[in-house]
Amino acid sequence: MLAPCITPTNHLRRKSIDPEDTRVPRELIPPPPGRKERQAARLCGAVAALWLIYLLGFFFLPKEFVYQPSMSLLDFVLWPLVRLLGKPMVVAIVAAGLAVITLTAQKLVTDNRRLLEAKRRAAGLMKQAQSLPENSPRRHAFAQLAEPVSLRALMAGLVPVGLLLGLLVISFAWFKDRMDPSVPMGLAGSSAQIVATVNSDWSKPVQIEVPPPLALDETTPASRALPPIRKTLEHLLALYRQPQDQTNLPWELQMVPDLAREQTADDLQKYLDAGLPSRGITWMLRPPPGTVGRFAVKVIADGHSPATAVIVLGKEFPPGTLLARGGLNSPIKELRVVYPPSGRKPVFWQPLAALGAHGHIPFAKTLATMDIGWLWLYILTYLPVLFLTRALLKVA
Repeated sequence: MLAPCITPTNHLRRKSIDPEDTRVPRELIPPPPGRKERQAARLCGAVAALWLIYLLGFFFLPKEFVYQPSMSLLDFVLWPLVRLLGKPMVVAIVAAGLAVITLTAQKLVTDNRRLLEAKRRAAGLMKQAQSLPENSPRRHAFAQLAEPVSLRALMAGLVPVGLLLGLLVISFAWFKDRMDPSVPMGLAGSSAQIVATVNSDWSKPVQIEVPPPLALDETTPASRALPPIRKTLEHLLALYRQPQDQTNLPWELQMVPDLAREQTADDLQKYLDAGLPSRGITWMLRPPPGTVGRFAVKVIADGHSPATAVIVLGKEFPPGTLLARGGLNSPIKELRVVYPPSGRKPVFWQPLAALGAHGHIPFAKTLATMDIGWLWLYILTYLPVLFLTRALLKVA
């Protein structure tokens, strides 16, 4: 006759369990953190610190130093996929890819086998602890051994986040700048405006250079100058300061000061002393119908380096930067690109748009106009792939 199989759990059940006994069999104790687990934590901290330095430059330094090169690199890698597959598919691919990379990194870098065994034993301890009296020392001992495992699993889950922190952040920044339908874009063949913000004290003409096939509208000549606001106000101030001839007035009125005139002159003097605010000069650019491409437009002030803005027409290229800074000490403070509104509500993805042709189906029109933004699409792709990959790779 075969003897019954005695496991540690069965053994505990077969013998009388003393709630006061705090001894725990060795085979039930979760393994402590090993060398690989500690090395993963140190590596995560070091890489995360480097990413934080990079992200500080990404968000706070002038955009031409870190931000624009990073966006250009992602444009080089991802925009060909956008042209081939469309924006929704690229968002889904990136979300799924990051989920797989995150869990793969966690399994390779952390001590996954030890953590899985620790979680298994911790679950067994907690299950036995629940069958013991609530305030018993044995239950407290079991819980004390099992609770740290949850924190260890959480820290292991943060390791790939630290390793991929910069990639996760800049991918979201790229989606916001490239995928968000609210970002102004120039349609193929549409007109565009260049607005230059110029120092009001600059009296010389400012000239724009437009590459073909773009052409300036006849109402906005290439060379333009700001109206002489300062000279006009200084002339007005001089008029206010001139003494008035009051000899024809009674002596009583001659002795009364013109307080309103003096106050106006003082206010005007303070306004001039504070410096006049910069003012805008606008040019209208008109391309031939159907024009697609990227076009660098330069605005030049005599004796200074030109300021350059990029006009992007069509969907062959990623949206350009709408704001460009002028050079150091240049009277041109910035250039702004303004595209005409499309006249349509911006949407990212309407997967049920085909239902609009079937008005007899209940709620067809409502479903057809349902817009799933890039963030929702990212989340709806990332989470299922994350859970599926965790199950397939058996990640702790």
